[in-house]
Amino acid sequence: MRRPDLLVALAVCTGWLVSLALPALQAGEGAPLSGWTLLLDGWRAAGAGVWAWFANPLFFCSIGLLLAGRYTASRVLAALTLLLGLSSLATGPLAARAGYSIPELSFGSGFWIWLLSLLVLCAWTWAAPNLKKKQW
Repeated sequence: MRRPDLLVALAVCTGWLVSLALPALQAGEGAPLSGWTLLLDGWRAAGAGVWAWFANPLFFCSIGLLLAGRYTASRVLAALTLLLGLSSLATGPLAARAGYSIPELSFGSGFWIWLLSLLVLCAWTWAAPNLKKKQW
């Protein structure tokens, strides 16, 4: 395992963990939902055509593959993770297509930090194999 990979993995995991403690989503006039609440209950949205929650287990699989030096597999999972995460931005239309009506959503800092963690991981899996392999 290369040290830069470990540092990036620690950074993105820290961002992911921080996102759990922050407000991530507000539906209509209701109270904001924390990242932790979305982590616990977000899988239920799959029934409404919103698959973004599944980015979380793929995120950790991608990190494991990155730390194992399996860059191609990590890159594929990280890209899929990012796409699933970005699908959160289309929650309303996706739910409507599945026949669900949801209030207007606004995304909080927890969501954006979560998405940034996914983006950084994806970017690193593309950049890391191209960096010179040197001892850190």
